[in-house]
Amino acid sequence: MSWLVVTAAACGLTLVGCAGPSGPAKAASAASGIVSGTVRTYGGPEIGGTPAANGIPRGGAVVRFELDGHPAGSVITGATGRFTIRLPPGTYTVDACGLDTTTTSVTVTAAATTTADVGCQVP
Repeated sequence: MSWLVVTAAACGLTLVGCAGPSGPAKAASAASGIVSGTVRTYGGPEIGGTPAANGIPRGGAVVRFELDGHPAGSVITGATGRFTIRLPPGTYTVDACGLDTTTTSVTVTAAATTTADVGCQVP
């Protein structure tokens, strides 16, 4: 929801109202889907025979979505490694770790929530 402020300078009038999405913006919102998931880190140097990172949530990671090789959106994970983003329908390539990981693919469907968990492999 967004605030709408209109000022009529000649009359000294200010009108304030609350407007929700309408027209194309409302249609785009209804035609989109939600992607939700968790980014976790795996691997890294062993400490006492145990990998330093064994599925540890990765807070502050930038999760990037590409559609047909073009940037389509991004979101930053919270402290628990979780993220949620709204995108138009399509099949996206997802990357959350830069060069540390292989990419994941996710298909977004209108009016549905899809899970896309991402694992970051650390050398």
